[in-house]
Amino acid sequence: MSKKLFLSSVLFPVLILLASGSVFTAPAQKSKTATQQKSGKIVIEYVSFPDVFKQYDVYPWETMNVEDFREAYKEMLGPKRREEWVGSLTGTGDRNRMIHVFSEHILLITGCKPYACDTSQLIVLFSPLSKKCFALSATEGKFEWLGNPDERTKNLLKVLLVEEFREAYKAR
Repeated sequence: MSKKLFLSSVLFPVLILLASGSVFTAPAQKSKTATQQKSGKIVIEYVSFPDVFKQYDVYPWETMNVEDFREAYKEMLGPKRREEWVGSLTGTGDRNRMIHVFSEHILLITGCKPYACDTSQLIVLFSPLSKKCFALSATEGKFEWLGNPDERTKNLLKVLLVEEFREAYKAR
């Protein structure tokens, strides 16, 4: 069973309002999905890992053992490498997930600084096909794009940050 989120591609302050519970799920409907995408909405579908991408169905720190990911991730990080938990993905995090968005399977990795999840989060997107990695780092209210994402990917990262760290952003 998949979960779909229909969220407007809007500015970050509006996304904070979404964290209060106004995100809704809807059953998969092919015609509705196409209509939603044409209307400027982002459709995120959480899916099972296809067999070809099973090596990514691990915890964030274990993803560093996959050469394609490790190379793209280290290249994307640049100066953020100096932060141990970010460079090694050893922060607090759940297993990776696969999402289907923009007609592509994308690896979703989330994590936060140990003992500081309310102030320091990381959302990573990796395309196993294009071998490109993008991220949004949020530290004490300051946001940093990693990997030079385009506007569409920035909007997706913003939506995922709020969705994944709903509790941290609920009070803001």
